[in-house]
Amino acid sequence: MSTLRVSHDESPAVCTIGPSLEELQSLAAIGVEAVPTLCISKETLHRIAVANNLEEKLKAIWEETVPHHSQKSLQGISAKVTTVFERIHIPDDISNILLKHVHGHFETSYLNVYASSFSFTHAEYCHENVHGDANLVHSIMTIWQKLSSDYIRQIRHTFTTEMVVPDSIIIQQSYAAKASGVAYTKHPLTEDKTQIVIRSIQGIQSLKDQFEKTDTFTIDTRTWNVINTKKSTQTIGFTQKPDGFATFALSPAKQDEISLNQDQAVTLAHIIRKIKLKFPQHKKIWWQLYENRFIILGLRTFEVFKPEVVLKKHKSLTKVLVIADGLSEVTSANDGIGLLKGDYFLTEMGVHPLFLIKGKHANTYLDSVTKKIQATLNKQLDPFTLYQPSQYTSNEFKMLLHGNNFELDEENPFLGFRGASRTYLHPEIFQFELHLCLRLLENYKNTFGLNLSWVRTPNELVFLIEKIKKQGLFEQKNFQAWWQITTPENILNLDAYPLENISGIVINIETLTELSLGIDPKNYELLYHYGVSTPFMEKIMASIKKQLESKNLPPDFQVFVLNPYYNNSITRTTVELGFNGVIVGSDNVAAVHEQICDTESNTLTNALHSLLKDIKLHQLSP
Repeated sequence: MSTLRVSHDESPAVCTIGPSLEELQSLAAIGVEAVPTLCISKETLHRIAVANNLEEKLKAIWEETVPHHSQKSLQGISAKVTTVFERIHIPDDISNILLKHVHGHFETSYLNVYASSFSFTHAEYCHENVHGDANLVHSIMTIWQKLSSDYIRQIRHTFTTEMVVPDSIIIQQSYAAKASGVAYTKHPLTEDKTQIVIRSIQGIQSLKDQFEKTDTFTIDTRTWNVINTKKSTQTIGFTQKPDGFATFALSPAKQDEISLNQDQAVTLAHIIRKIKLKFPQHKKIWWQLYENRFIILGLRTFEVFKPEVVLKKHKSLTKVLVIADGLSEVTSANDGIGLLKGDYFLTEMGVHPLFLIKGKHANTYLDSVTKKIQATLNKQLDPFTLYQPSQYTSNEFKMLLHGNNFELDEENPFLGFRGASRTYLHPEIFQFELHLCLRLLENYKNTFGLNLSWVRTPNELVFLIEKIKKQGLFEQKNFQAWWQITTPENILNLDAYPLENISGIVINIETLTELSLGIDPKNYELLYHYGVSTPFMEKIMASIKKQLESKNLPPDFQVFVLNPYYNNSITRTTVELGFNGVIVGSDNVAAVHEQICDTESNTLTNALHSLLKDIKLHQLSP
């Protein structure tokens, strides 16, 4: 890794910027290939800022907006900061060295650009597959502008250099990979240190995405045998395109292929083992397979759950809950599981659930699913779990064995039979999951919620609640029914939804954005182009809060925000609106908790400043 630090001889110098990049740089010493990386240092960014009087211009924006503390003034920050950055000029000596280094040291012309604080999770701070010198400079400026906007929007009472100059900006090689994924130096669920787990897909995987539907390989490092392989059908592939990805449908033959053969999985496991021996902490590692070479993109430490450590942590008022499937690191969650995905457990055998539910092995199937979920819940010492019934679409179910016998052909399955409407089509699956909840509640003594999503009308919510009542779940003291707001209709018609039996709601930020913009969530190219419409979603969240306040709900009614890819503006708004919690991917728990504590502190400080100002004005009044 090189760091662009312009000195008198105008040559890049090598140094370490942050522990993650330092670890990446050190892999060469153990014979592990890491992605070519260029770090634009804080010193170089400061030179650019000075050359453009950036501090003076951003301070003027801060002085115009922050002291007023009004939502209206804050909403205009991003546009004002964008205008400033559109006029920034990178000095010729810096741009010449930057482009010379990129052209001379990077293997292909596609690049990934992200902030040093990105850590493979902050989507708004990352531009992928950037192509061309102009796009590279634009990406650097756009990421810098977003960082500055967010710092100013935190309503700090002191103007700081953090608002002007970030720690660093990273440029990495982007590959047209044959396969990509993540690997763990120990089993992330069982914590078995003798096993390495690899999750893999065919082709390129976005750095900004969580890995959900992946092929999974478990390798025993004592024998170097692949002791478990799970094939997941992949229907969409990605190809490189400037400033994003283009998607294409995989042929049926490609869908049946596995992303790595066993020899490749074992080869990668040996590489992961080398990394494991180098670092004392266990690592989660991002990798790609390119021209028969495994290349490491990044790595980070993942924590083992220790109750005595968690108890010492500062607890925020706003809860941080984690999304969990069979391989999620749920042990890192502070306040519980906010989204326990039923799909993973119901379909892990690769067979359509109805075939098993209607067959002679229905009880065995129920026992198997119950034990697998209990294994996840037993890791959680926190007081809450929210289970989401199966959300698979008809085409996803059709990929399973015997799926064609039970599923309809739908032109747009995402907007078809799912959630409540699927209960009309296949009531047996929802009934099975209600029975499953009863079985889980026999041993799980903490609060257990059932999250009802894709409910399109008030009558559908009533229909589902009646089914839950008939199953006897409301008689269980630790059971709760929750409702997930997923469609624009849910918001516009919120007053009509009966919430007497509902303990809380989840606001699904991602799906609401997609449907509000008229985007099919399976159209990845459009998704990457638009992303989460933050100002719009902030208005939606405020509207939901106002409507709920008018419904005379009980004091213990809760609102969580599902923010899977950690949009930090959405997290901040969650705290400012006084919602109860945010649900994020396991990779983001620590960062979200830190931001929440910071935002809560700022919000309290602002309230105290306003109170003192009011007292002073009152004292001065005649």
